[in-house]
Amino acid sequence: MRIGCMKRLVAFSLAIGVPAALGLAQGGVVIDSEQMVFDLGSGPVTIATDGLGMRSSLARRANQPVTAEEIERYRAYLGLDTEQAVLVMEMFAEFDRRLQEINAKEQQAMMDLSAEMRKRREEGVRPDPNRAMELMRSVEEQRRLLGAQRDALGEEFLEDLKLVLNAEQLERWPGLERMRKRDRHLAPATFPGEDVDLIAVCEELELVFDPEQVSEGGESMLTETLQRYEVEIDRLLQQRMDIAASHPMAGVMAERPMGAIDIKLDDLEAWQSKHREAGQRLQRAQLKYVRQISGRLDPDSRAAFEARIRQLSYPTVLQPSAFDRHLEQVLALDDLDQEQKERLDTMRADYARARARLDDAWIRAIDSELASGNGQGSAPPAIGGMQVFVLGGSQESERNKARAARRALDEQWIGTLREHLRPEQRERVARPATRGQAVMMSGFDGGDSEGEGGVVIEILRESGG
Repeated sequence: MRIGCMKRLVAFSLAIGVPAALGLAQGGVVIDSEQMVFDLGSGPVTIATDGLGMRSSLARRANQPVTAEEIERYRAYLGLDTEQAVLVMEMFAEFDRRLQEINAKEQQAMMDLSAEMRKRREEGVRPDPNRAMELMRSVEEQRRLLGAQRDALGEEFLEDLKLVLNAEQLERWPGLERMRKRDRHLAPATFPGEDVDLIAVCEELELVFDPEQVSEGGESMLTETLQRYEVEIDRLLQQRMDIAASHPMAGVMAERPMGAIDIKLDDLEAWQSKHREAGQRLQRAQLKYVRQISGRLDPDSRAAFEARIRQLSYPTVLQPSAFDRHLEQVLALDDLDQEQKERLDTMRADYARARARLDDAWIRAIDSELASGNGQGSAPPAIGGMQVFVLGGSQESERNKARAARRALDEQWIGTLREHLRPEQRERVARPATRGQAVMMSGFDGGDSEGEGGVVIEILRESGG
């Protein structure tokens, strides 16, 4: 496989992020688990990340070695007292100040490059490929150096944090490192449930044990189970991380980040097979411990636990839908009459039943596709600060059909929902975005337009009415 010529622009775009690849305006970017929103000057445009496996945490942690949310988790895990917690927060404030200086330099370098290229276009200057490549290499080198500074700063903070701890807390440090690894590296996953942190789920839920299955020592039994889980998952996760780091593109991008890239297809396929097997081992271990924990819970806790695991395993399917979000906007209106409120309550229940059937079909299609080896391939390691995903499979696959059926259901119910609003109410609740599609090809060379692969990005433009 070879990426070259204008394809260098794609390689550079992947290195600096999707917004640059699409020529999007600076600033005003919002990223969540399913979409990115940009303002192009003519109104907001949303890039749906459905199916791309993108997570807001990936974008945030790429330039944030330690977050405030993580500090709070570390405080609770280590059992810091008030004096220690105050000191750690003071340390974090200084760490964050220095980190923002590094991030600001990186952002400025990107803005300077974008400004120069935009100025040349506005002046009608014919692009000089050599000059463009020189600028790109310069920026990439700056980003590499700043990234090394950022990593070193994060390691320095964690070492300083250890100095604050007493002997008992230091004994818990290996467990904190395993927790940190799960937080930062379990996602993204190839297989459903592969990236679920069962320890975090058990902490989140108030679990009640089944007295017929568990003695009075139920909590200690759960603790022992989670201790085994922690060690086993850490070992399997490290194996997957080691394989991810050996991705054939990673070394090539490091040596020639802006030039043509040669990758042996056999090497790529061999890597994909190993990464897939590592993901399957991780998924199987997750399912084993889900069964062990679930079997010890009372019926209500078991239902809540298994529902949460399912939600985390299939987030794209089970996250709030377009209809759910639209309904929440409608329910927030302050002039709904009683008849409308009753009708909306009925719609919510009827929609949930109709959606559940399609969600189940979508989940079965995902499982079937992955079991056959035809599903979305494993995610490559982060390259240039971005996670690159290449989508495969026919638009006629059962998975795509199931997704389309769910979207059609949402559109139908949104239309019905809006019919129950008065004209002035409809004007105050914007209709959800309509879908279009753009394709960035990343696997073709020269004049070959057929391509060997591509990154599919759905563009959603906000529409009224």
